[in-house]
Amino acid sequence: MAELKADVLVLGAGMVGVGAALHLQQRGRDVVLLDKHDHAGEGTSFGNAGLIEAASVFPYMFSRDFGQILQYALNRTPQAHYHLADLPTFLPWLVRYFLASSPERAHRSAMAELPLIKRSLIEHEALIAEAGVPELLRRIGWIKLFRQERTLKDAIDELQRAKQYGVEGDILDSKAIALKEPNLNGEFSGAVYFPQPGFIPDPGGLAKAYAARQGTELKPTMAPEQMIDMGLRFGPYGDASEHKLSLARLREHPHGLDIGPLRPNLAARLKTPSRQVEAAPALFLADLGRFAD
Repeated sequence: MAELKADVLVLGAGMVGVGAALHLQQRGRDVVLLDKHDHAGEGTSFGNAGLIEAASVFPYMFSRDFGQILQYALNRTPQAHYHLADLPTFLPWLVRYFLASSPERAHRSAMAELPLIKRSLIEHEALIAEAGVPELLRRIGWIKLFRQERTLKDAIDELQRAKQYGVEGDILDSKAIALKEPNLNGEFSGAVYFPQPGFIPDPGGLAKAYAARQGTELKPTMAPEQMIDMGLRFGPYGDASEHKLSLARLREHPHGLDIGPLRPNLAARLKTPSRQVEAAPALFLADLGRFAD
């Protein structure tokens, strides 16, 4: 079996994976893209909302409203559901989440995300131009509709806070909603319109266009299960040995197989110059400067 070599291995050929692979290629890196599907953009990126976000500065914070917390605790909201028996397991994480959602830490998070949010549409516009598919980007913004006055008020408060960080937005009444979306039915208390985000009508098509741009088609390689099976079969305990290891044989023995004592081999398998696991490669660290301005 020929050894597969690359500078970077990207897991997942959705929008994020393809985008990361393209930028790495632009910087002269040899990239292998892995996905369980045969082509890029066949998973979540095939049919998501298609929104290129440029307005959501704040992450989803733990509510400080007692009434809403009570609704979560009673499993009466669609946003979250839990099993009481699992509470001891995730309660420590929940406490950390609550503490991390303080106003001070929310502000710190917003300042860290702001450079990324500001560049999201800029980066997509450049890739869309290179891929030659300008019809897949629509600059029509994003409308958030609200049926209740209470939730509309919360959204307006959030908009006012986001405007401090350069986010643009307008508050729409029922008449303004009808003018922007004349085919929309229903009774609404109001809406918030964000003009900055872009809209992609065919997210899967855009991922494929990115992968095929400039004649370089970034098809995913074989599925991870296939690679594991080949690694086992062509390894030291595979087809050529008495153990005949394969993925199918491992599945027949879910509690494991005894193939002798363990032997260290991680150092021999690492291909980095330092022979160590490099969690922060210089290439990635150097690229962070683009987001500092």
